[in-house]
Amino acid sequence: MKEYETIRARVSRETKLKFAAAAQRHGCRSEAQLLRLMLDKVLHTEEKPALPPTRKSRSAGTQVNVLLTSEEHQLLTAAATGEGLRRTEWIVKLIRATLLRQPQFNRAEVDALAESSRQLAAIGRNLNQIARTLNMEPNASRSMTVERVETLSAEIKRHCALVAELTDASISRRSAKP
Repeated sequence: MKEYETIRARVSRETKLKFAAAAQRHGCRSEAQLLRLMLDKVLHTEEKPALPPTRKSRSAGTQVNVLLTSEEHQLLTAAATGEGLRRTEWIVKLIRATLLRQPQFNRAEVDALAESSRQLAAIGRNLNQIARTLNMEPNASRSMTVERVETLSAEIKRHCALVAELTDASISRRSAKP
């Protein structure tokens, strides 16, 4: 039986939060799993080769040809068209989602996320205005209603729910089906 050791490090709260978010983005069950993957990569002990990061440039890619039956081709075309993608885009997203375990969004989801982010930025501006008013006017807290803050909080929760829903939909849409 293998004997294991523990590695510990003190980090800032901000670093801890970023690391937890990175673990979730990479599909890890825990922060410890992400740390083990990172250590394996750095120490070159991983059992399978690391995958290259997603590229934006087409020139660095490698072409793969796949032979499909007519029925498979029709199904592929229907699936890609249904998501507003070209067949090649759909296949690449499927491969990346499977191998990298990261969500791959279609155009409608990207648009929804962009709109949600714009709304979140507007909420941030509203919160800054509230903070500025409270700092400048000692009696302003009477004029600031709990309802206004609760409304902003509800909008933030709605944004988080939308992002989670889109991410879950992307992952489940491209996950292996039994």
